[in-house]
Amino acid sequence: MDTIAKNLTDEEVPTPAMLIGKSNASTLWHSNTIKGILQNRHYVGDLVQNKTATISVTTTKRREVPEEEMTVHENTHEPIISKETFQVVQRQLKQRTRTDKNTTSRMLGRELCINHWKQAKGLASIKRINTTSPSFFNRKSHVYKRRSASYSI
Repeated sequence: MDTIAKNLTDEEVPTPAMLIGKSNASTLWHSNTIKGILQNRHYVGDLVQNKTATISVTTTKRREVPEEEMTVHENTHEPIISKETFQVVQRQLKQRTRTDKNTTSRMLGRELCINHWKQAKGLASIKRINTTSPSFFNRKSHVYKRRSASYSI
């Protein structure tokens, strides 16, 4: 997507912000803009509604709705790209997406690498590391607290 963004910037194609007339619009294309365009069903001629829902009546916070619960109106306007091309792009994006979202296993791997490095250098292995973050004010109980965490390598 960086290549597409660079080509569009080199060809001086106006960005979406420039097209709608934003005063602070950049002339540079970004890969996130390209990714957003490639994942948007609007360009296929579909109208997708109910993408988010409010969490409760008393808050303005919203949550994303699963795709099965969204309302999709197909062929509401003239498509820019064909549905076949859109599906090919979606499959390619899905193949490129990392499926391992378990950050703890990655952190464990880093800790094991650090421990291995220390043992190779002849340094003592650290059994426990205690770290404390700065204190914070809890508005509900009106108390200052300190968060602490411990890690073992």
